[in-house]
Amino acid sequence: MHTCVFALNLMAVTLRLLFLKKSTVMKKFLIFFCSFLAIIIFWPVIQNLLQGEEQPIRIAFIGPMSGYMSEEGKTAGQVMTRAVQLYLDEVNKSGGINGKKVELETFDDQNHCTGDKAKAKEEALNIVRDNRFVAVIGHWYSGCSITGGKIYKKYGIPAITPGSLKKEVTYGNNWYFRNIYNASASGQFLAYYVNKVFGLNQVSIIHDNTGYGAYLADEFKKSATQLGMEIKNQWNFHNHENMNSDIENIVNQLKENAQEAGAILLATQAYEGVALVKLIKDKNIQNHIISGAGFSEQAFKNGFDKFPREKANPGYYTNDIYVTTPLLFEAANEKAQQFREKYQAVYDQEPDWSAAYAYDTAMVLVKAIKKARITGTQESIATDRQKIRQTLAGFTNIHEAVEGTTGFNYFDDNGDAQKWPMIGVYKNKVLISTFTQSQVIRSLNDVPNFEKAIVEEKRVWRIGDKYMYKTNVVYTGAKIKEISEVDMNNLTYKLDFHLWFRFQGDFNPQDIEFINAVEPEKLKTQLDKPVDEIQKGQTIYRLYHIEGRFKADFLSRDYKFGDHVLGVHFHHRYLNSNNLIYVNDSIGMRGADGKFAQILSPTSGWQIKQFRFFRDIHRKSSLGHPDYLSVQEGIVKHSLLNIEVWVDEVIGK
Repeated sequence: MHTCVFALNLMAVTLRLLFLKKSTVMKKFLIFFCSFLAIIIFWPVIQNLLQGEEQPIRIAFIGPMSGYMSEEGKTAGQVMTRAVQLYLDEVNKSGGINGKKVELETFDDQNHCTGDKAKAKEEALNIVRDNRFVAVIGHWYSGCSITGGKIYKKYGIPAITPGSLKKEVTYGNNWYFRNIYNASASGQFLAYYVNKVFGLNQVSIIHDNTGYGAYLADEFKKSATQLGMEIKNQWNFHNHENMNSDIENIVNQLKENAQEAGAILLATQAYEGVALVKLIKDKNIQNHIISGAGFSEQAFKNGFDKFPREKANPGYYTNDIYVTTPLLFEAANEKAQQFREKYQAVYDQEPDWSAAYAYDTAMVLVKAIKKARITGTQESIATDRQKIRQTLAGFTNIHEAVEGTTGFNYFDDNGDAQKWPMIGVYKNKVLISTFTQSQVIRSLNDVPNFEKAIVEEKRVWRIGDKYMYKTNVVYTGAKIKEISEVDMNNLTYKLDFHLWFRFQGDFNPQDIEFINAVEPEKLKTQLDKPVDEIQKGQTIYRLYHIEGRFKADFLSRDYKFGDHVLGVHFHHRYLNSNNLIYVNDSIGMRGADGKFAQILSPTSGWQIKQFRFFRDIHRKSSLGHPDYLSVQEGIVKHSLLNIEVWVDEVIGK
């Protein structure tokens, strides 16, 4: 400040001399001197402008972009960086973070995690040396996260992994956060599922010696033993150039003992899993195959495409493999469906769960950066990093959570996300939900008649140290026959459609309430008797024909001028979302939404823009019901299924 005042006074004196002096040489000197003083006076402003343009907020992504596992590594790395960039593009388009753009730079760890020459260590140190990044998103393999995590902790750089499951990634490292459940949850759930749902007491384990594979196998084994299950066989192998011969020997031994082996846990990443599954299926071993999240990646399901049997019969190798997965899009919320559509539109590729988790990780990090109110300069980078870490550590409950594509994102005291895996099964190369899932019970007060629920009704399971709801999954599909009598003055229309349910269990999924029906009682009678009903094994199928008037634009949201939403929205009358969820029958719906022109006549004055089918949660007051007196805030949640047809007005009508 004193320097600027002195420079201004000096400039004033110089300007007086400039007007008084007649010498051309002297005038040139004084003009030059004035320019120099102006730069001194206005340098802070110039510097800030330059920093605003030249010093964006920088985030590092580190993960597998290449390496000896190039097919899997490149796929996983590309999928995640694309998702992160997709979110950052949205942030920058809306003005960035406090006016600053956010830039992403990638570092390739090649999934090479251990040893003095590990790429994970080398690239993590490159991030440190660069000294421009306020935070890190990555790594992918748990071993790489552990290696990199030591460096981030030492140099004070906050990091979030969207996919590393081993417990040690975050434990003891308050600079590392995990936006996904850990492998302990996956191992526990798989063991419980084999025992309680499959009804099996024998298991065999094959695992690699990576941090993730060995840890998943160990957690599964501990849980299986606690459940009284028998471990019939256990094999392991190292990831090296002779891996294929090692796993072939293992599969040959498995073939000899297949009848007594029970369910087979393959605790590996996707790359190794492709080799194992191909050998097992080629040798016609019929045992149940189960695995963790690595088998739900694109790299796994697409890893068989080059083989003749897979080309002739897509899904030949993956069919009936059960895997834990962080996300199933068919059972996901509306935000997940919107993300899926955006990702496909930009990259012309179907995203997997790793993309959704990377997208949410970027979302959480951006919110933390905004909330931390960082300075965003090179001089403040150490302080900025500390502020970001503290803000992330403050996301500890659902009220502070960031709601994203994967649900509510927040952390426990160890930096782990409060999420739980789902179980999916492959059908025709598509990973779909099984008929039974589980959900963490946040408070036992939320469960009416808790002892009865766990002992007699078996609606509640205990898995490890958690109590879980046993949740029935109902596959639901619809085929719209006709939309007619559209009256946008009163926001009503007539809808004629088929609705079906596919499920297992002793309950009535068709006992639903259409919350946007004009005359709901008339629709209720149409659900008394199905037009078709089949039972195949334990699976029940019911088809109904529904015709009635419905209300448009029923859900609360901002609509673009001229746009309207038709369709139906329903939930079960009695069973809440802890006991039942409706999911999109993605396989059964194939072709059911493709011929829009046939269901809405152009003479109506409206045309169809988009068809969307997704689940959500419907919240309503318990109204003093005795079963829900202890439920938090007196709100009962039901699984809500939304079948939406977006329309806009035909120009010229």
